[in-house]
Amino acid sequence: MLPISALQMFPLSLPGMCFSPYPLPSCRKVTGTEPTQEEEELQRLEWGAGEAQQGATGDSDMAEEQTDPTYFIHMEDDIEICSRFLVGKCPQGSLCPRHHAMLPYTWQLKVASTGTWYTVGGWAQEALERLFCDPARTQVKCVHQGKKFTVDFTTMGVDHSPIFSRARRLSTSTSPSVPFHTSYRYYYEEKDSHWVEYGPNFVQSIEEGLREGFHDVLCSSFQFRYVLHLSKSYQENLQTATRRRMRARPLFRSPLEMMADLWTLRSAGSCCAAPTPNPPPYPKIWLMDNVSPLPAFDPVPLRCEDGEFPRVYRCFHKTMRETEYVVLEISRIQNYFQWEKYARKRDHMARSCSEAERASLERHLFHGTDHSLVEAICKQNFDARVCGKHATSYGQGSYFSTNASYSHKYSSPNSSGQHFMFLAKVLVGRPALGKTALRRPPPLFPEDPASPLYDSCVSKTNRPDIFVVFDNDQSYPYFLIKYQKIPEVVAVD
Repeated sequence: MLPISALQMFPLSLPGMCFSPYPLPSCRKVTGTEPTQEEEELQRLEWGAGEAQQGATGDSDMAEEQTDPTYFIHMEDDIEICSRFLVGKCPQGSLCPRHHAMLPYTWQLKVASTGTWYTVGGWAQEALERLFCDPARTQVKCVHQGKKFTVDFTTMGVDHSPIFSRARRLSTSTSPSVPFHTSYRYYYEEKDSHWVEYGPNFVQSIEEGLREGFHDVLCSSFQFRYVLHLSKSYQENLQTATRRRMRARPLFRSPLEMMADLWTLRSAGSCCAAPTPNPPPYPKIWLMDNVSPLPAFDPVPLRCEDGEFPRVYRCFHKTMRETEYVVLEISRIQNYFQWEKYARKRDHMARSCSEAERASLERHLFHGTDHSLVEAICKQNFDARVCGKHATSYGQGSYFSTNASYSHKYSSPNSSGQHFMFLAKVLVGRPALGKTALRRPPPLFPEDPASPLYDSCVSKTNRPDIFVVFDNDQSYPYFLIKYQKIPEVVAVD
């Protein structure tokens, strides 16, 4: 456990199956196309085969769960947020010497005239935390009652404010033994504003030094020896005398990710039904209305507690930094006509696959698009016939990526700065390496004019990150993600 005082000394700011009669030539196989864990979970949830929502878990020696949260913040410094309260089992209640807060972190501003601490508004809490967890950020602009001011993340000073004099970030203990403990990451500046996270050996030395109250610690890499000046926030190479700045920032944890276990936030969970041997024509989790005729498409916003939400969220933020972008809404697109086409194609392709091939038949992949095209895609699906606006490097089809950060390049914002990206279901099947001139996948056996075709094209033969399909019944716009960049100015009202 790192005491608060030690961290402050370290001013780092802190169906049936049949096998294909055409075996794929081994020399032309594409490898590394297996779905990720999140993709597999989404596939199970499609038919209601997901796990029950998990409730909060606490230590066995804790008191019985509380029934009504009573929040309070002490005015004194160097006090931690009560981890037991966060899981609903603080035995001391209103007499607890620690803070009782809604989250494992709380941002406050000190009112200069009274010396009291003002807790910033709800969204501002998350926005400040996201920005602070980015080691490249040294300050943030805020606005309160129409007046702008700046918070320095290194000194926690406040500039240009007639009301506030400084800021503070309250947090839980760093001890791994307590729920929702604060976990820090440590960085050095490789070049201007490019921060590199220290490896495990350096982190161990840093944290031991902080626990013991050392001002300096010695560390070694394969080539060099360093002295890390913890109290002055820089490292020095003992051979070359090169100095680099150091910085510590907490690991960001989204309230959405914590909701299932955070007593102060979570909602009652619901159990998913077991999978059915004969699935219905539409996914079991779809919300169906007795409306005739059925609408062209029905966007259903997901709730934070829905099983799909955290899976889509994690897929998105694997490559889109939480300290830079925030998800505003995730919707499930229920297009009955397009789904029937897609499901028929999936069943047809599955019947010609081996068991191993079936495991990689369907992927959940990203597709970024202009905001003006979102409704058309929801209604009409992705259309390879209108490809070529952005990319045709691997064939003239519809492009999808395993990385949200790649698809973001093609997601132009609307006038409010909001971006839109699909997490689509894509039948990649047996892929081949793509080429610009391709208007359909190449044949499995080029010497045979009646040869079956590959199912899709890819960017590379090992762990491809881009997939191209040429028939629009091989994709379905399943989830629509609305997101934006975290604003440069945070309203703390």
